[in-house]
Amino acid sequence: MSFMGIALTATTAQAAFFDLNAFYFQDSLDTGTETTNNRTLIDLGAGLDIDKNGRFVIGWSFSIFSYDLSDTNSTEVSTNEMGPKFGMYFGKDYNWGLFFTYNLISDASFSDGSDNLDWRGNTYKVEFGYSAQLTDNFFLGARINYYSATYDEQFDASNNFTEVERSLSFTYP
Repeated sequence: MSFMGIALTATTAQAAFFDLNAFYFQDSLDTGTETTNNRTLIDLGAGLDIDKNGRFVIGWSFSIFSYDLSDTNSTEVSTNEMGPKFGMYFGKDYNWGLFFTYNLISDASFSDGSDNLDWRGNTYKVEFGYSAQLTDNFFLGARINYYSATYDEQFDASNNFTEVERSLSFTYP
């Protein structure tokens, strides 16, 4: 099993922020048939401070997510998402942060070896973490994240529409 997660934040004198979060996870299980699980999540946010101290921020987030579960059948889900991001920094030096992202637009591709489907819906993510200040405008840290996706529209290869109830949720560092 291996994983890597990172949270980078940069601020500017104009009270703007740029936030990059990346996570990669891989594990495998061999019980006669090997099963592997790979997840990649990348989130890029940009926005502005909404108070004079830089404690509260609002911006826009762009995310991609890829999930690949391989055993006798291969299941793949990949998404492209975007939506507003809200955050609050706290603590003596504002090193702690709590963020909420609501991705109004989430387009997912699903494949399980026999079906290739497109799902549409929305997702949200809650982040909590600590970032150490490396320079005046650059922070590096770690966060714990909760991600939840709900899809209610499905399109098949012939572009036929179906109302569905699909969901996915997990917690990651």
